[in-house]
Amino acid sequence: MASSSKWAAILSIICIGIFVYRASFASGYFQWDDQDLVVDNTLVHHLAFSNLNTFFRSTFLGNYQPLTMMAYMLEWHAGKGDPWPFHLVSILLHVCCAIVVYRLADALSKEQYVALGTALLFVASPVQVESVSWISQQKTVLSGLFYFLAMLQYNRYCGNGSKWSYFLVLIFFILGIISKATAVMLPISLFGIALLTGNKGTLTKRWLGLALFVFVAIGFGLIAIWAQAHDGYLRPGRLNAPLVERCVFAAYALCQYVLRMVLPFHLSALYPIPQELRWYHLAIGIGGLLFALFISLKPGLQRRKRIGLLLLFIGPLIPLLQLIPFGEALTADRYGYVACFPVFFLISTFLFRIPSHFKVAAPISIGAVCVLISINIHAAQGRTHLWNDELAMFKNVVSRYPDSDIAQFNLANAYRRVNRLSEARDHFSMATKLNNDYPQAWLGLGVVNASLHQCDSAISDFSKVISIAPDHPNTFTAYYQRAMCYLQQGKAELGRADLLEAIHRRPDFAPAHYRLAQRMAGSGDHRNAIREYSLALAYGYDRPTDCLLNRAISLGWLGDNGAAITDLNAVIGSDPGNAAGWFLRGIAKLRQGAEGCPDLERAAALGYPEAGRAVAELCQRGGAEAGPTPPPRGR
Repeated sequence: MASSSKWAAILSIICIGIFVYRASFASGYFQWDDQDLVVDNTLVHHLAFSNLNTFFRSTFLGNYQPLTMMAYMLEWHAGKGDPWPFHLVSILLHVCCAIVVYRLADALSKEQYVALGTALLFVASPVQVESVSWISQQKTVLSGLFYFLAMLQYNRYCGNGSKWSYFLVLIFFILGIISKATAVMLPISLFGIALLTGNKGTLTKRWLGLALFVFVAIGFGLIAIWAQAHDGYLRPGRLNAPLVERCVFAAYALCQYVLRMVLPFHLSALYPIPQELRWYHLAIGIGGLLFALFISLKPGLQRRKRIGLLLLFIGPLIPLLQLIPFGEALTADRYGYVACFPVFFLISTFLFRIPSHFKVAAPISIGAVCVLISINIHAAQGRTHLWNDELAMFKNVVSRYPDSDIAQFNLANAYRRVNRLSEARDHFSMATKLNNDYPQAWLGLGVVNASLHQCDSAISDFSKVISIAPDHPNTFTAYYQRAMCYLQQGKAELGRADLLEAIHRRPDFAPAHYRLAQRMAGSGDHRNAIREYSLALAYGYDRPTDCLLNRAISLGWLGDNGAAITDLNAVIGSDPGNAAGWFLRGIAKLRQGAEGCPDLERAAALGYPEAGRAVAELCQRGGAEAGPTPPPRGR
């Protein structure tokens, strides 16, 4: 292709990518991880340089991904909380990945049509929708971009031996790792590139050049395993399964990835881990393993290239094959984001070489590629629309895996998000019947029962969570929710004890500090209540106005009217229509001997119940006679 044709190819990649994923702009935040990573994450909400240090020193849902968290922070700021910037960035990143794939395929095949076919399959395949449409998986496309850039640059390094090229590969490698830790498998992919492009005389040199990458990969790999363990995502209990069984499941998973990439139909948001080894797992897994060994050991001029492509496919998937057990899925579409490149490359190579191998007309070959890409575009569009509807998606998952506890659990959560609590309770209950030791399902069931005002059942559910997962990092939520039920039943001491336990387990859990402060203030312990209100504010309580208002009340009871007025100034400044704020500030000013009647009159005008009487009594008698600050109603 001429230079103009290359630009036309890139333009077609961009247009198809945007066309396929345009429906993603209608998507909101998904129930999986988006809430914790973005919506409820105060670090993301504040554009501050100090957050960068936290991102590099913290894990998020079992992942070390500081660069991704930085991207989330910028996107949240750009959209002021609206999800469209997240989707825009993910689509642009995916398109950029496809362009790099085009360049890489061109460099490996030296055939522009093969490169374009590979890139169009990559950008339009339905198996990529999960990575692009799900905000939490922006880490996959961001890391994927650096992964592909590293492979492209390494291909150049294999040709020119430039130290600058080697340095760029290392930079892309590190950027990929701090976007998503699975990029630690890049050295295997780079060796695959070396096999595809080098000769026997250069392979040893290239392998030695990868030693530094291996050391970096080991270091960050250990960090990744620690992060999964630290946040409770490793499943050490599954290590009890025989190693042979886990290897068979791993081989079966690899075959499933290939099948979905070649025939991307009947995809699912979830592929649960099988409860037991069946004959078809064994047959498919061993069959796939024997085929891989055959193409690796078969002699011939292309043997080195076959092994290289096999490494490009297997390398990115190795940490995701459940050899080190984590999560609840055997496979996931998002895990194959990078690994699909060699599969699409082989498909495109085969289709465009049909004329030379089978003596058919070139237009037939081109037509076959166009039909295949059109089918993928149509399927990807449908998949994108499905990702816009959580309820429909998880109904689909449950219809395929009705005996999966995790499938029932996720459908229950989807019902809960649309406030269909009875259906949510049914599916949470089904999840607990399928797996009696499923703490998240018991927790969800308890939350729903509490919302339906069935506190006795909710307390039993939360107690179940605490009994089966006493050391789980998220058990503090069960203590907090149980405390709310106890308080609702008037069992103040039990509620207080659970709040203290929730804070002990999660010291930065702002709602627990706020509720504990309310209990302390209600019992007259205003000094400690002020401390807890202050901690709730420091830890980012999501209703700071209520927190400031209640702290002002406790300050008023202690006679610190100056500090109370400071808090109330902040309340009124952020919410000028807050009648309670005007009323309390008027009371505090009168107690200081200042002019508080205008504030009381403003509160009366805003409809605050006690304000009219206060104006009639206090403003006529004078502020010096104003009594202790009463609590506002409804707080």
